[in-house]
Amino acid sequence: IICGPAQSKINGKHYFIGTGTGISIYDSFNLVAKHIEQITGLEVQIRNIDEPTWLSPIESRSFIANYQAFQDATSWSAKIRFEEGIKRTIYHYINLLGSS
Repeated sequence: IICGPAQSKINGKHYFIGTGTGISIYDSFNLVAKHIEQITGLEVQIRNIDEPTWLSPIESRSFIANYQAFQDATSWSAKIRFEEGIKRTIYHYINLLGSS
């Protein structure tokens, strides 16, 4: 991320970067599958499996990034919605694979 004049204010600090909106892994995978199917015509199958018994309880938690501190320091905010980012990423890889 290019921060320009704010770089001296943020060097050596940590920040959360996100949209401030939550989406589950399940919904994320289904969204990716939906757009791959719409864009390519390929069927995508997602299988749900049982969680491993050794899975740490922290793996089941929810997290929504509050980017307010980073926004205050840099004036940054998310400009692209998650779903649009998914579509752009799919198109990027289609173009990348098509040019190889």
